Amino acid sequence: MYGHISKLELDHALRYAEEATKVFLFDWSKTNFPDIFEHAKIEIRPATSKDYYIPSSIADKCIVVTETSFDEKACLLLACFPFKENLQKCEKSDRVQWVPLGQQHILACQPACFTSQTTVDAEWRNGKCVQVNPFKKMFAMLPERHLGLKSKQPFQDGLDFEEGKLKLNRKYCEAFGLSFVRGNCQPHEGQDFLEILFGKTIYRKILTKNVNVSKPSKPASVPDAFNNLPKKQNQPTDDLTVPDISEPKSDSVSNLAAEIAKELAADIGMDISLSILERLLKKQGPKLLKKATSKLVIKSVLIHSIVRISTSMAIASLKAMGKMVGGFTSLLAIYDLVAMVLDVMDPYNYDKVLDLKKLKDIDHQLDLQYYSREDNFDKEVTPEFLWDIVYSSNLES
Repeated sequence: MYGHISKLELDHALRYAEEATKVFLFDWSKTNFPDIFEHAKIEIRPATSKDYYIPSSIADKCIVVTETSFDEKACLLLACFPFKENLQKCEKSDRVQWVPLGQQHILACQPACFTSQTTVDAEWRNGKCVQVNPFKKMFAMLPERHLGLKSKQPFQDGLDFEEGKLKLNRKYCEAFGLSFVRGNCQPHEGQDFLEILFGKTIYRKILTKNVNVSKPSKPASVPDAFNNLPKKQNQPTDDLTVPDISEPKSDSVSNLAAEIAKELAADIGMDISLSILERLLKKQGPKLLKKATSKLVIKSVLIHSIVRISTSMAIASLKAMGKMVGGFTSLLAIYDLVAMVLDVMDPYNYDKVLDLKKLKDIDHQLDLQYYSREDNFDKEVTPEFLWDIVYSSNLES
């Protein structure tokens, strides 16, 4: 019957329209987003009967788009990470900038954050523009906050983010008193025993004494691709907010331990300061502990050496005050109680450190949450991707 269209004919017509629409959208995008799409590529070939039915009257218009892609400069310009250092939200007045992330720097507050209601984060990887999960960058920047901790560990700069994956780094591990071994945070040989002996908090505080607190060097300038771009028009597109992190303003372990010691001393009828313990740890502890890491058989020598030094200091101090106690037993008891309380309070979150297995689980969960799919987490960002995901609201209008 005249006017009746079969399913096969409809399928062929839709295929023709789909290919023609790609060309239309490419031209539309070059007009509306020239800074990005002047660095885009579209490849076209004539359609054949294997693609869809070709009416002779429009044979010259029947085409197939074989590929659309962006180059590295376009990938820079279309990407958006809308948070500055410490996850402060980018504002309209902010310029594109480098922000620290682990042992590197990433770009933030790019112009793309202000040009569309939907944004995408991307990076140039293996010759392609690849979608990036911004949740992972946010987690890597301040892992303690996302793990529900109240403060940031002061000696580390967050996790690394490489090839789309969260990675541990040496500085993160050492900040928690652990060694960085084959991409994982692990205790050094004999550390478990020494933490039982001295208490985890006190021993790891000794280990973190010499952690390098220097920051990774910032690139001299942002890429040239961001120069001479049009002024931003809209407000930031991402409404995610993350509370500010309040870092410890000073080394509070010694002060905290001293207060605990005073309370314990009062309870058991002694008047002794934790300064003895502090001097012990600073002067004698590191030297002896270093020996113990290689030879655990010196356990008894280690204990007696430390207690002997501590006892002599305690007796001298108490004699000057006209008091005398059995220093050996009493001092060791106070040390053990202080170490125990510190470990329970865990003021530096030593029990919350991530290892490789935990981080892989978190990495996968963040992918599932952000992409809402079970695989293909490294999807290429192409013009077709932007039309479907990012520019859809603009196209509807």
